[in-house]
Amino acid sequence: MAFRNFKMVGYVVYGRGSFNQLDEILSPQRKGDAPFIFLVDHFFEKKPLAGRIPLRGKDKVIFVDVTFEPKTSYVDKLASQLRQELAAVPRWTSPRRSR
Repeated sequence: MAFRNFKMVGYVVYGRGSFNQLDEILSPQRKGDAPFIFLVDHFFEKKPLAGRIPLRGKDKVIFVDVTFEPKTSYVDKLASQLRQELAAVPRWTSPRRSR
């Protein structure tokens, strides 16, 4: 069997109460009053989990329908809308595009 390595996010937290640590994990990553944008599966809209996201300042939660994998065009449109709405949102380039 061939094994493949995958680059992962900086933190992976497992176990009971893990979600309660989200604010502590994100705090060092915050840059001044620049907002965090939380993209959350639309399944969780109007469910208790949404209210537990540690929002600060101009942070925003966007519920995304991920029944099918979102297309790049949708993600680009969303990023453009956010840049217009929130001047502090940095321009992000997909890793696939930067190669």
